Amino acid sequence: REYGIKKGMYLGHARRLCPNVIVLYYDFEGYEEVSDQLQDILDSVAVGHHGCVEVVSCDEAYLELLLPDTDTAGELAERIRVEIFEKTQCTASIGVGANKFLAKLGTDRVKPDGSYVVKEYRTLLE
Repeated sequence: REYGIKKGMYLGHARRLCPNVIVLYYDFEGYEEVSDQLQDILDSVAVGHHGCVEVVSCDEAYLELLLPDTDTAGELAERIRVEIFEKTQCTASIGVGANKFLAKLGTDRVKPDGSYVVKEYRTLLE
């Protein structure tokens, strides 16, 4: 990053910025396997709470669930995070909010490994 290399950048451009850059190639099959495990976990939670899953990428998704309160949502978020780690050995960040925007902001607060329930959205937005 100190050389200006960013995710999604073409490799040739990255090498011009930093000729000694070390490139680790993706394990696509491994990513696909873990992504499928993650999808199974989220699908199971959605079915159990009469909700749905919106997959954004191989490592990002939104769950829309009908839950009684934010305390229940926070407990469920932690259980999901623990289950993801137990099954995949990958950390996860989970944000809970009244909409996707607030949930995403909550997630950003706890990366790379935590959960956050947005209760006072005005405070978070400030």
